[in-house]
Amino acid sequence: MNTAANTSNNSIANELKVLADKIEAVKRKNWSLSDETIEAYLIGKDRGKNDFVKSVVDSYVNQLNKIQDMVESVYNNLKKNGITCKTAFMKLRHIDFIVVFVISHDDFHDDDKKRLCYQISKTVKANLADDEVLTTFRFACDNNLNTVKLEQDGYNAKFG
Repeated sequence: MNTAANTSNNSIANELKVLADKIEAVKRKNWSLSDETIEAYLIGKDRGKNDFVKSVVDSYVNQLNKIQDMVESVYNNLKKNGITCKTAFMKLRHIDFIVVFVISHDDFHDDDKKRLCYQISKTVKANLADDEVLTTFRFACDNNLNTVKLEQDGYNAKFG
């Protein structure tokens, strides 16, 4: 006997009973509501869930494409400006992305180059001009950086 299937069937049966009781409670005098009413509701509910999930996935894919473009642009601009960027780690936190660019020890401790890192990232963000993609760029020194800890902290996407 399949316990998961039984649990699912019991859950659906319970949902139908609760729904039927709610319909019965709001049904007014001189009205009759058929089983098709309940069926139509459930079909609409499933379609709504599917549409919502599709919308969320489409939005995430769109944002992920944009953030990848931004990361690649910052990374390439850093290199063009003589800044040694070894890699970038990214994580999604609720509704925003955090990207940590790992730059060389010398570049990280050079005030002019560090300032340039932030200017480049700010320019790339401004050029995108998209309020839907919330992004925070950070820069870290490659000296003694624990990349395993970064990955454990949810930075599970890596570029470079």
